[in-house]
Amino acid sequence: MFKKKIMTGFVIFMGAMWLCTVISKSYYTTKLPVVSTVSPEEKYIEHIVEADGIVVEGGRQAVNAPLGIRVKEVSVQAGDKVEEGDELFRIDLEDLKEIMAEKQSQISKLQLQINAVLENEEIARQKKELDEKRAREDYDAAARQKDTEVGRAAEQYAQAMEDLEDAIYGDTDGLSDEEIEERMNGLGEEEREQLKDALQNAAYAEADAKRDRDNAMRDAQRAVEDTLLPENADSSVAVAREEIRLLQSGLADYQEILNNEGIITAKTGGMITGIYVEAGSRIPDSAAMMLTDDSIPCQFKVVFDKEQRKYIGYGDEATVKLDGSGKEIEVTIDYISESQTMPGSFETLISLSEDGNSGNGKWVPGLSGVLKRAERGEKHRYCVSPLAVVTTSDKRTFVYVLKQREGILGEEYYVDENVCLGELVIPIRPRPVEKGEGVCVTFSYDINGVLQVEAENSMKEVVRKLIANDALSEKEIEESLRRFEQMKLPDAEEEEYQLLLAKLMWLFQQQIGDTRIQTGMVVERVTRARESNKHHLYQKEREFSQRYLVQTSMTLNPFSSKLLLEEEDDD
Repeated sequence: MFKKKIMTGFVIFMGAMWLCTVISKSYYTTKLPVVSTVSPEEKYIEHIVEADGIVVEGGRQAVNAPLGIRVKEVSVQAGDKVEEGDELFRIDLEDLKEIMAEKQSQISKLQLQINAVLENEEIARQKKELDEKRAREDYDAAARQKDTEVGRAAEQYAQAMEDLEDAIYGDTDGLSDEEIEERMNGLGEEEREQLKDALQNAAYAEADAKRDRDNAMRDAQRAVEDTLLPENADSSVAVAREEIRLLQSGLADYQEILNNEGIITAKTGGMITGIYVEAGSRIPDSAAMMLTDDSIPCQFKVVFDKEQRKYIGYGDEATVKLDGSGKEIEVTIDYISESQTMPGSFETLISLSEDGNSGNGKWVPGLSGVLKRAERGEKHRYCVSPLAVVTTSDKRTFVYVLKQREGILGEEYYVDENVCLGELVIPIRPRPVEKGEGVCVTFSYDINGVLQVEAENSMKEVVRKLIANDALSEKEIEESLRRFEQMKLPDAEEEEYQLLLAKLMWLFQQQIGDTRIQTGMVVERVTRARESNKHHLYQKEREFSQRYLVQTSMTLNPFSSKLLLEEEDDD
């Protein structure tokens, strides 16, 4: 009986011990952290490039109207989608009628000028015909007169010759040569000289008459030739007629607008990207509005830096994901060039599908998205998942390595120094359970053995705790704390960020076209960097944005540029 009791008690004792063991193991198991482990593998490192981009129009078309007409009302805004025939703006009809009346008056004046010039040309033509007729009559009269004078001089010369022959020879019929010689010797010397002088004078008179005839005929011929010369070229009539043609063409455009009751409509469908007129202003010499051309596919514009350029090349395949769309679109990079507006950066324009399928309806200019490209790089022998990597506050990285040891449950895994280092107590305000109370806890740690924990409640109350390796000196601990302060994102930067954002938004409002889109992308980049709470990334984007502000402000008017640069100097 006694032995039976002893056995019963022993069994109960062993059962109790077993139960206690089970309870102890269960409690121990519940306190063990549950982690995921991976083994190092030999893999290729994949380089992933992600860059923000924006959808831009593939083509643009200008909306034009006659120069100088006053705009009465603008019916659309930038970003509106219009179809063919939709109203864009209205023209002031009273002002249009005044301009048309002025143009018609100019046409009438030019026509009167043309008529006067044509009448003067007709009078000049008649006068020229009369001058030619008179010149020919003068030529004929001079020819008759001079021929008569030459004939008379020739007769006088012939008479002088005959008188000289009669005086010398006389009637020589029946006379011998000796008798003729005696007659010549019997003529006086003085008489002989007189006859020779008379003959010489007659010859001179005939020669002078011929010379005078030739000169007179030459002058008369030249007078006739002068009347036959063409008049000087005069382009005044042609110029006036061209001005009339242009005025009439402008009047036809004005009349078309008047017939349409002053309404300017869209010739084709598209989106309004720029409006350069307003109510009360006059139509400029350039485009009044700019529309996208729906017949040309949109493009996705991305700007990336030199480091990203290493992994993006011509003909590479990539994906684009638009904001608000869960679908990734496969694209091909078929254009890369250095950015003209952002020196040191590169940009690509990717043609999008003609059907406008973005996974979220039509492609819309101004829609932002992300370009993603992955490229397999070099091969490494030992690789682990990025989730297993721990990054210190000074940007150094390490991984936890598991070890094995004997525990109450047998062999178990553990990580060295995975122990509780201390506790923090911070007050919180009582709030409804459904709303809860937020506490911001910041861990700043140095791999040398310094850990600083900060907890901040909604009332901006901060509690700090410092845990340091005993082997470190006070100077080493102070150096670590100084690095912690440099790497934290201070609250003072919030005011600086808001000022930078305000400048970028002001610049965005001053610009149009591609530069406006570029500024929008810069705003989005610095905003994302700020919201990421990554200090190094924010610092990089802040410096880039400030350089962009200085470079872009140079293209503004001098007064605005000066104000913006002075603000930069004050910063």
